[in-house]
Amino acid sequence: MDLKAYIESGILEQYVLGQLSPADMRAVEAMADQYAEVREEIDQIELTLETFARAESVAPPSGTLDRIKTRIDNLDVPNQAPSIQASGWTRWLAAASILFAAGCIYLWITNQRLSQHIDDLAADNQGIQSCCDSSRQQVDSMQVLMAFLQDPSTQTVTMKGTANSPDALATVLFNPDRQSTYINLHQLPEAPAGKQYQLWALVDGQPVDMGVLPLSLTRGQQMVAVPFQSTAGGYAVTLEPAGGSVVPTLEAMVMVGMI
Repeated sequence: MDLKAYIESGILEQYVLGQLSPADMRAVEAMADQYAEVREEIDQIELTLETFARAESVAPPSGTLDRIKTRIDNLDVPNQAPSIQASGWTRWLAAASILFAAGCIYLWITNQRLSQHIDDLAADNQGIQSCCDSSRQQVDSMQVLMAFLQDPSTQTVTMKGTANSPDALATVLFNPDRQSTYINLHQLPEAPAGKQYQLWALVDGQPVDMGVLPLSLTRGQQMVAVPFQSTAGGYAVTLEPAGGSVVPTLEAMVMVGMI
């Protein structure tokens, strides 16, 4: 027999990969027992495939190998081909295949977790950016207010409570050069349900609407910007239905102050 031709025929690679019929597998094993060259070639093929499998393998989670060994030990071995199932390479190839699959699953899960972590970081970054933008706006507003208060052109008008609200007290600050006006509420009872305080400028003795005051302003001393009225001779606050009125309810006036 031409051993070189037999070895180069590819039958040994098929044997190692378990692709031959049981009869052919037994024939190859008989040749390997008879010819040392055949046995050496089979060993070399197994070593080459093992080296390739190790190079392409992925580290699985801890404990995977022990679980695989347990599964292999519990496999039912058919009686008709004991030499095939007893092959160390065949058992190792099965373990390597399971390890490779487990490694792929592990990498996929890890990638999903990393993707979620990246999304969470992006959301956190967006939240931080929004917070920074809000803080920057507050700082800018505070700087504008400080410049307004420190400006020598800024004037003040004190509004005192009427008989409807004797303890009410507020200050209107206005600056003709900056065309800005603020109101600072020192003390004002909370508006009843369905009611809202409204600010008026007195121009030539006639009331001009300057808008309703936010309900939050009645809960402590706060300063808020209101429309500028260049010809105002004084200011007043009335208690109106929620949303304000077109004309003031004079009998519901709670504060007034003249320039």
